[in-house]
Amino acid sequence: MVPIRVEEKTITVNCNDYLVEILMFGDWKAKRLVGFSQGFLAHPIFYKEFLEGIAKNDALVVAPNVNGVKIKNYDNGNFKSCQEMVGNSLEFFLKGSLFDKGYDLLIGHSTGAASVQSERIEYPKTVLINPLMPVDYNPGGFCSKAIRIGFNQFISGNIKAVKHLFSPEVKAFYAMKGLTNLTKNLALVRDFSNNGSLDYFYPKKENIEALILYGGNLEEERDEFFDFGRNKDKLKSHFRTLGLQGIKGGHEELMYNSSFFLKKTLEFLG
Repeated sequence: MVPIRVEEKTITVNCNDYLVEILMFGDWKAKRLVGFSQGFLAHPIFYKEFLEGIAKNDALVVAPNVNGVKIKNYDNGNFKSCQEMVGNSLEFFLKGSLFDKGYDLLIGHSTGAASVQSERIEYPKTVLINPLMPVDYNPGGFCSKAIRIGFNQFISGNIKAVKHLFSPEVKAFYAMKGLTNLTKNLALVRDFSNNGSLDYFYPKKENIEALILYGGNLEEERDEFFDFGRNKDKLKSHFRTLGLQGIKGGHEELMYNSSFFLKKTLEFLG
């Protein structure tokens, strides 16, 4: 059984302190350190099977609960602030740990694939699962799609969490703060739509190996929200290498069928 711990840590962003819930999957004696960022309106516990699978392969997975949820007095209505909060949380954990060589891999799902790309820490590899991509429809259309994404991920995650309902680690799920903090979440969606570009979402990481994994339409290389095939050539310039592999399914496939994503992630981690 993989141990799961939940702690609240004080994270500083722009000279202000905030309490951030951080989940840790695995053993402190693990040889590898992995960072994870969840999708919009989701919670790390929704990805329990996937993150436990990573941890069982001699890794400790660190998952700050930041994306699209309320941290008291924290203005998360800006994507860059989310990206900074995730990065600061991962950096904070690193400074207080025995992992002096840093993170071996950063993983993100949906919006988390972008927010985990911190400029504050070094890492050699990253896995982007059904990652956030620019869209060619108007801001109103983007907002409606983003709200649908968040709703789907919240519902999908709840369904997955049900079977763990009486497990101690599910306390992490019930510890969510202000999930219905609608005003700030809509402000975050507006920022996605107004500033949505690959350069805005993904900083240049030219020394890093990247892999996109997705559930979706394999012929078109996309899911119901984002077109990975159309963006992969431009995104390649952001990383040293970029691979793309998929499985038939949808945007929340990771929550329902983690085996494909786990297998490919572990192969990539090496």
